[in-house]
Amino acid sequence: MLGVDVSKYQGDINWMKVSNAFVNGEQIRFAIVRSTIGILKKDEYFDRNFDGARAVGLAVSWYHVVRNDATADDQLAYMLEAVGNRVPDLPITLDVELPRDGSIHARLITCETALTMATLLRRSGYGVSVYTARWWMQPVIDQYPQSSILRDLARFDLHVAHYAQVTSPIIPSMWRQATIWQFTDKGKIDGVNANVDLNRFLPPP
Repeated sequence: MLGVDVSKYQGDINWMKVSNAFVNGEQIRFAIVRSTIGILKKDEYFDRNFDGARAVGLAVSWYHVVRNDATADDQLAYMLEAVGNRVPDLPITLDVELPRDGSIHARLITCETALTMATLLRRSGYGVSVYTARWWMQPVIDQYPQSSILRDLARFDLHVAHYAQVTSPIIPSMWRQATIWQFTDKGKIDGVNANVDLNRFLPPP
């Protein structure tokens, strides 16, 4: 199943055109839209993107960008307030890719925050996936190979970013497989007047 993830950077989207768009013969079926970043901001296009995608029949969910400078409880409360009474069709995605520089320990704190958020969301009945990339996560795994934080985080589904002309993504070693593969950040589809991330649900092994 093929889909997009979007944020304010895609601007105004014609969701009817997106729902009828094809990429290499495969139709767009789902959308994951950015909701929030830490406790700093709600994506200003969230409401129109979520509601617009749902109105044309796409399966839809949202993603939250996890930061390590606010507690998991605060970020969870901020995210849920931002999305209101909307119910996702797909797992909520926790975007784990900050900070992009700085210490590996700082990345571990982000992972710990994401783990707490994921655990609380699962207890509340939500599905959860963790979005990351090998280039970001593998140095954390290599430095903390016995970390219970990473082991427990890897029990959640993996949404992995890997941009290459390959038949399957390279993933962080703590996971056995990916559930969703973001295979490009330069997709071109009808209805979006900017590059867009394209994602595919992967079959189980």
